[in-house]
Amino acid sequence: MVKSAAMTTALLSPAQTAAALPYERLASEIEALLKDPTVQVPPRIVQSLHGGGSLFVMPAVDSRVAITKLISFVPSNPARGLPTIQGDIVVFDVVTGQRLCLLDGPTVTARRTAAVSLLAAQNLAPCRNESNPGPLLIVGAGVQGRAHLEAFREGLGVKEVGIASRSPAS
Repeated sequence: MVKSAAMTTALLSPAQTAAALPYERLASEIEALLKDPTVQVPPRIVQSLHGGGSLFVMPAVDSRVAITKLISFVPSNPARGLPTIQGDIVVFDVVTGQRLCLLDGPTVTARRTAAVSLLAAQNLAPCRNESNPGPLLIVGAGVQGRAHLEAFREGLGVKEVGIASRSPAS
C-alpha cells in the first residue's frame, strides 16, 4: 500500500480571498510576475452557453504554481437575483499537482484589476507625492469603482475622492 500526503485545500470565501490579497502586496507581486520569464499565460477559452452567457477558462503557470480561473458570465442573472459574474480560481502546486487553494473568482478579478491600476499609478504618476497624493476621480461606482477606491486608499494614501456614476444609488 502506497501512502500519499494528505491533501489539504484552503477554500477561501470572498472575504478571505480579499484578506489574502492586500493591494500593495498584490501590486508588488504583479510587478514581479511581469518580469518573470517562467510565467506563461495562453489565450483564454470562451465557450458560449445556452441562454446567452459565456464560460471563460483562463489558465496560467509559473515555476511555482499552475492556476485556472473559471468564470461564468450570465448577463440575465440580475433579473434572477444572481451575480452576473461567478466563478473560482484554482491554484495547484506545479511539482506535485496538488490543489493548494480555491479562491473567489470575482474577488480576485476586482482586486487584481485595481492592483494593476495602483501599480501603474505608483510607477507613472508624474506628480506623485507621498505626503499629499492628491485627489482621485473614479468613473463608475460598481465593483471596480469600489476596488479602485480601496486600492488607491491603501496603496497611495488617497484621502480625497470624486465619484462619477450613472446611478445616484451607487
